[in-house]
Amino acid sequence: ARSVDTDSENTKVTGIFGRQRVVQLLRLCRDNISSNGKLRITLYQNASDVLPVFDSGWIDRSETIFTSDAIEASWDSGNWWDRIAVDDSDQGNGKTLQLDNDFSVERIDFEIDDEANPDGFIQIGLLELASSLPLPTPPSIGATEGFASRSTVIESEGGSEDFEIRESRRIFNGVLPYVRHDEYLARFYSFIKSSDFHTPFIVWK
Repeated sequence: ARSVDTDSENTKVTGIFGRQRVVQLLRLCRDNISSNGKLRITLYQNASDVLPVFDSGWIDRSETIFTSDAIEASWDSGNWWDRIAVDDSDQGNGKTLQLDNDFSVERIDFEIDDEANPDGFIQIGLLELASSLPLPTPPSIGATEGFASRSTVIESEGGSEDFEIRESRRIFNGVLPYVRHDEYLARFYSFIKSSDFHTPFIVWK
């Protein structure tokens, strides 16, 4: 989805599910919202409700990730005061909002305030609303997370290489050493069965 401009009145999205669904996590992917942009998420139990069951208020698009002594947040890096990643280095990173509780909702209002965006428009590739599955126990020692490169390289006969840069896939490998039988049947079995390998999900900590 792409707005015609950056006016806040044109950067609002309303989603209606058709029936109530459980929402506890929001994931924003492939957007061009600048590091100074702000977001607001409002959830309603019914599509016609006026009073929400959840209102995030205005929150920053980017999170503080640097300390005051980090070289990435030095005086001349452009982000000393807020200590967030600058736009060019933060490109491709999604935004995840984990709610404190799960809410049964039928409608969501999603607002963006980024009128100074240099692109002149706001673009969103994916806005995913989902339930969450807190892990009952931490993964065993040796669990890893990181990125799997998807970029490709073509080498010419003369030896020069040309790269097609693709966004890396996030990966997580780990083992839960113990899950109660009833909890597995009620939640994990259903999750594995319905997700298969075609349904996206995120491991969030």
